Amino acid sequence: MKLRTTLKPIALALGLGLVSMPYVGHAEDNWYVGVGAGKADIDERGLDDDDTAFKAYGGYRFSDYFGVELGYVDLGDLNEGRSRNALEVDGVSIGAVGTLPINDNFSLHGKVGTYFWDLDASGAVAAQFSDDSDNDIYFGGGVRYAFDNNVSLVGEWERYEIDDFDVDLFSVGVAYSF
Repeated sequence: MKLRTTLKPIALALGLGLVSMPYVGHAEDNWYVGVGAGKADIDERGLDDDDTAFKAYGGYRFSDYFGVELGYVDLGDLNEGRSRNALEVDGVSIGAVGTLPINDNFSLHGKVGTYFWDLDASGAVAAQFSDDSDNDIYFGGGVRYAFDNNVSLVGEWERYEIDDFDVDLFSVGVAYSF
């Protein structure tokens, strides 16, 4: 079953819903969108590399402490040149976000959810994957600095499980609340 093919329409519908909801009359800065870039890193079973990664996401805060988030995450092209092992992963994430406000500008957050991934693997490492698309858990945490009510700088660490492989993503980005 091609899980990735099934998820594209769902992700598109959720994304359009996230983007369009503020225009339906909700005006409390509970909605947000963001982008981030950083480094994805893997060091497991014949694969030791890092690459540039990026993500785009949107979410809704039900309160100052809890929200939900939908995103697209591209973990880059992780390969080991000598062994010809290569792994290229991207996918859609959906999860819960818990926030701990420290003061008016700083907050800490943690997240956990499901990552619906799609991969291209080659070399000996390819045989270690049961499928080329599936879903697994992701989790992470970070810090947010709010410049004002709308614009924030976000630093995060996230771990994405791809079958039995763990990929760490360290990113910095900007979020906009509306």
